[in-house]
Amino acid sequence: MTKIVIVGAGIIGFYTAFSLLERGVDAKDITIVAGYLPGDESIMYTSPYAGGNFSCITGDDPDVLEYDRLTYVNLAKVQDAIGGKTKGLDRYKSTEIWDYKLTKEKYDSLRSYLQDYHEIDKSELPSGAAFGITFRSWNFNCPKFLMSFKTYLESKGVHIVRKHLDHIVQAYGHDTKLVFNCTGLGARSLGGVEDKNMYPARGQVVVIKAPHIMENVMRWGNGDPTYIIKRPYSHDQLILGGFFQKGDWTSDTLKEQSDDILKRTTQLFPKILNDNPHGNKIEDLEVVRVVAGLRPGRHGGVRIEKERLDEGKVLVHNYGASGYGYQAGLERLRKNQRALEKTQRELTREVTKLQQQEKKLISDIKKSAKQGQISSAKIQAKDLIRTKSYINKFNSMKAQLQAISLRVQSVRSNQQMAMSMRDATRVLSGMNRSMNLPQLSRIAQEFAKENDMMDQKQDFMDDAIDDAMAMDEDELGEEEQIDEILGKVLDEIGVDLNSNLKDTPTGINAGQETVNNGRIAESIGAQGESSSGGGGSHSGGPSNPDEDDLQARLDSLKK
Repeated sequence: MTKIVIVGAGIIGFYTAFSLLERGVDAKDITIVAGYLPGDESIMYTSPYAGGNFSCITGDDPDVLEYDRLTYVNLAKVQDAIGGKTKGLDRYKSTEIWDYKLTKEKYDSLRSYLQDYHEIDKSELPSGAAFGITFRSWNFNCPKFLMSFKTYLESKGVHIVRKHLDHIVQAYGHDTKLVFNCTGLGARSLGGVEDKNMYPARGQVVVIKAPHIMENVMRWGNGDPTYIIKRPYSHDQLILGGFFQKGDWTSDTLKEQSDDILKRTTQLFPKILNDNPHGNKIEDLEVVRVVAGLRPGRHGGVRIEKERLDEGKVLVHNYGASGYGYQAGLERLRKNQRALEKTQRELTREVTKLQQQEKKLISDIKKSAKQGQISSAKIQAKDLIRTKSYINKFNSMKAQLQAISLRVQSVRSNQQMAMSMRDATRVLSGMNRSMNLPQLSRIAQEFAKENDMMDQKQDFMDDAIDDAMAMDEDELGEEEQIDEILGKVLDEIGVDLNSNLKDTPTGINAGQETVNNGRIAESIGAQGESSSGGGGSHSGGPSNPDEDDLQARLDSLKK
């Protein structure tokens, strides 16, 4: 047996193998073991009977919502791998209606990633409905898809073996280190697992021929679901359902349930009858077959966890997906990885304990040998050999698990980067659609025009300011010239403006003033005499030589 074994050849087992290959695990190290394989029909082999589309059937558990999202965005890789849409996986429009309001968690999750997402106006919803959306879904032709998936995995080198197991330990070969338990309902009775939380969630569907229907319609309420699913590349088959009957193991199909399905689906989507080429009555529909299937339900929800067995072997459980294995199973290996990382930590602790035990055994062997207890020393030596063997096995197992985890982490990083690029592209695309290019062009032209006008006005203002500043500079130059002339004059006459000018005389006698042409004139000589304290009048007083000299200089300036 190979290093990794997957038990179960349903959709979860195949998704697990595909995820391992995507993360770089060598296909030759993977074996799928199952009692039923694609092409078989059994009530215990659920996957071929599924309606098979991506729907919004799941609840609002954060993990499950994330599984849905990651599977939805990565199914294109599966489609390409198996050979395109003709191999049983294609895209169709889907309408989904609820009789109740969605939780905020689920609502936010759905609209964040569903392509062509659109909310239906409440006036267009059927009576009693609370909310509805349309989006671009994924549809499976389940029997064909499983067969194509099997062919792809085998072409890559994965071993697929039909083998019935009574106990999970039978999945381990000599070299097997890791087993994925993807047994669905089989986990209830499989030895070593025997999960009594597993229960069947029975469904019944009516398959009709309807070339005029190329979409899905679904309604979720408090009772049984009603759904219409287009089966791709199936010669126009349309799946009508359904029921969700917990704990019912009935594999037979019942006529009253078929009649109920036909009534509910044609009321929900009248186009089935209205556009039917053979007539507009239920009796005119061409029924291909009626089948029942058992979904692998589980109390407490899907089980994804790790279990460590003897000799460092690891068992990872992945079952209990109920009715959403096709739409949520692809990315459950994410949670498996956390289990693997936890296993690595536990293996490290076990190796440490074994190494301590090894040192103690060596010490005990020496002690026994010194005391001559050879038999005891031999037994202790045998234990030492086993301990060293376990240490080597645990270290090998740890290295292999670490390699798998690193590959998972690397691929996930690439995936996150691709998703970020996709989201950025979506935002830019929305911005491009919202832009009115002719309007932007007109705005740009008007802006350029107004900008030119503003430049012109700015130039005009700059010129005006320059002229004003030049005028001020001219006026300032004239004042400076005046000051310069006055300074020369005062220098010439020997007067210092700061120290030599006297205070203006006051107390002039009115009798000493003479009115001439309306102006008051004062005799320099009289002022001088008055200043000196002498008496007599100006007209009769003698002439002063200094005053005559000053008067002569002023007269020369006037010339």
